[in-house]
Amino acid sequence: MQRKPLIWSLFPSILVVSLVSLFAVTFYSTISIREFYIQDLHRTLLAEGELIQENLRPYLEGRSQQDPDSSCKALAKDSRARVTIIRADGVVLGDSHKQIQKLDNHRDRPEIQEAFQGMVGKSIRVSNTLKGEFMYIALPPLVEGVNSSIVRVSLPLQYINSILREIIFRVIKGGLIVALLAVIVSFWLAHRITRPIESLRKGAENFAKGEFGSKIYVTASMEISSLADALNDMAAQMRDRISKLSRINTEQEAILTGMSEGVIAVDSEERIIILNSAAIELFQIRHEICKGRLLGEVVRKKAVLDFVHRLMHSQEPMHQEISQESPNGVTQHLQLNGSPLRDGKGRQSGLVLVCNDITKVKNLENMRKEFVANVSHELRTPLTSIKGFVETLRDGAYKNSEDCLHFLHIIAKHSERLNSIIEDLLALSKIEKEMEDGQMPVERVRIAFLLERAVDLCRTKAEVKEISLQVQVEPELMGMVSSSLMEQALINLIDNAIKYSENGDNVMISAVNKDGWLKFTVRDQGVGIPVEYLPRIFERFYRVDKARSRDVGGTGLGLAIVKHIARAHNGSVGVVSEHGQGSTFSITVPA
Repeated sequence: MQRKPLIWSLFPSILVVSLVSLFAVTFYSTISIREFYIQDLHRTLLAEGELIQENLRPYLEGRSQQDPDSSCKALAKDSRARVTIIRADGVVLGDSHKQIQKLDNHRDRPEIQEAFQGMVGKSIRVSNTLKGEFMYIALPPLVEGVNSSIVRVSLPLQYINSILREIIFRVIKGGLIVALLAVIVSFWLAHRITRPIESLRKGAENFAKGEFGSKIYVTASMEISSLADALNDMAAQMRDRISKLSRINTEQEAILTGMSEGVIAVDSEERIIILNSAAIELFQIRHEICKGRLLGEVVRKKAVLDFVHRLMHSQEPMHQEISQESPNGVTQHLQLNGSPLRDGKGRQSGLVLVCNDITKVKNLENMRKEFVANVSHELRTPLTSIKGFVETLRDGAYKNSEDCLHFLHIIAKHSERLNSIIEDLLALSKIEKEMEDGQMPVERVRIAFLLERAVDLCRTKAEVKEISLQVQVEPELMGMVSSSLMEQALINLIDNAIKYSENGDNVMISAVNKDGWLKFTVRDQGVGIPVEYLPRIFERFYRVDKARSRDVGGTGLGLAIVKHIARAHNGSVGVVSEHGQGSTFSITVPA
């Protein structure tokens, strides 16, 4: 809302007060004067009425047969009043101003009714005959009976109204003069008051801008001068405190920003006081709506809110690990550390919550456990077989040449499997090291040549199962990749497609450039993969059908190698599959 200057706040107030006072005085004076004149007029009319009634006494008492209408007109010549004689039944017998034949029955007039009841009738109303406001006075009849008559006298109120108008005009004229003087005085007073206040305002604005070195100098009343001195003292104290707070805030902001842990501080009502960037990212919230809001409105994790509620009623620090699913369906692990906040009197005024996202640590720990278990299992199986057959040969089976050759063939097969596992592990280790060192060599290669070379290396296995390998790629398609690694990834995908396809099936290998991204695709018509296994098939040693995977000669590391090669190219892998309907594996990397 737009604010008004002080002078425009004082001036209308004074003007309104003056006008209201003028109106009140005028209204009260008008009523008082009107009442005074009406009472005087009442006394005058009553005296004239009594005098006229006395003159008409012989007629009213029935002792004279004079004409009442002529008598009314004769009496009215010596009086300003209108004289009317009215019979008990309301018939007008005489009137000083009108012909009686044109007058209505007056029985319903209020003053007539009061007069026939033995009282002096009085009424102020508009005359239907003379069309003006009149005061009527009706005197009680001198003789009671059916033929009794009364005398009524009346005067117009026009001259009273004219006097009142003159008085009102004079009062208004005087009031306007007073109002004009009030306006002039109010402007002078407002200017006298606002001049030092304006100096205070400018000084306060300088303080608000941070210009605490400026001073306010005011030579006015003692109160305003004291206020100026207080503002100057306040500015000096604010300068020192703001400097100290700025230094503290800078240090605190640097510490909170540099922390990888999420930090949230709330007051006793669980309203957010402090929220660092790590907490904003951890809980995926908008920073501009956080400060001052309830924690439950911003953080939508029930386990975290329950921990805060317990900590709010505790006097000691608390620690807890929680696990829950994030909106994208991934399990998130958090480590919560909370401590109470206390004020200067030692009372709990809130708490500080430090949140660590240990999801990666937990996942790595689980992967390490699974990797050790899988490696142990994968190595134990061929080693157990080799050891068993060696002991069998040592116990005398070597004497039978046919059994000896069979056992040696099995030992050689398992040795080859051990060698494949070790080579794949070494390949994974090499790729990870190149990714960490950023030394993976890339070159501009023709993609069609890369696909053909990978297909040629797998063609022998495909011909054994009569599987057709079809390549679909534009001849001129180029890309910046590590040819050896990408060839290895394609060989792994094609080899898997051949292993898990039936005899006579087709395997389609394609590559396209879409919006600056190269997408390699290997699609088969094989057994497919159940949807529940898809999220984990790129993990090391993870198998959908372990027995069949070993029968076809897989090490369990082929798809893990494909994933690491894609990541080494800053890309990703994907799979679309349905059990019994085949699978489509893809590698997407920058072109």
